[in-house]
Amino acid sequence: MLPTIIVGANASVRAQKIQELINPQIELIHLVSDTSIKIKDVQTLKTRLSTSARLPRLIWFEEADRLTPPAQNALLKLLEEPPTNTQFYLSCSSIVSLLPTIRSRCQITRLDSLQSPNPQLFVELKDLLAKPLGARLQNLPKLDRSSALSYFTDLQTALKSKLIDPTLSPPQRTLLSSIAKLALQAADQLTHNVSVSLAYTSFLLHLPKSK
Repeated sequence: MLPTIIVGANASVRAQKIQELINPQIELIHLVSDTSIKIKDVQTLKTRLSTSARLPRLIWFEEADRLTPPAQNALLKLLEEPPTNTQFYLSCSSIVSLLPTIRSRCQITRLDSLQSPNPQLFVELKDLLAKPLGARLQNLPKLDRSSALSYFTDLQTALKSKLIDPTLSPPQRTLLSSIAKLALQAADQLTHNVSVSLAYTSFLLHLPKSK
């Protein structure tokens, strides 16, 4: 069975999908971090998996979008040639921060989103759109890579949800669509190790001005 990425919904729903797979005859190895999952975490996992196991193992990377690019590259070999009786699951809100090489090696299970977009994202975006370029760049937020990825992923998700609103005018739809593409591009840059400040600056530079 191919490694599986569980994406969408919210963290509790994704966790429930994993819990449904667990029973007393399975050994669960759970990797999660409040900040980022680093290459040393994957290397520690490799060492642990090099020993024989009494039970089938289920490896769960919770919030897998927090895997750093080096950690994702280190994980590739395990996904390509998993140890015997070992199944990998990666859960996250969006796969945009996962490297294409990771995605291509996994089957993807998409869950319906159960959360409404955070309205504060639209408030902040409206404020940004109203500012001239100089004012936008004056106070860049100080975000770490994980927080920046979460911001651009959440923004893209919120915009995609807004785009299905049938009451949007064509100019509004064009505007929101272009911003969603910029958010996707910024997230992609961050997964390819572009600095946070550069990715955010590029996003602001290309952000259209509301009329």
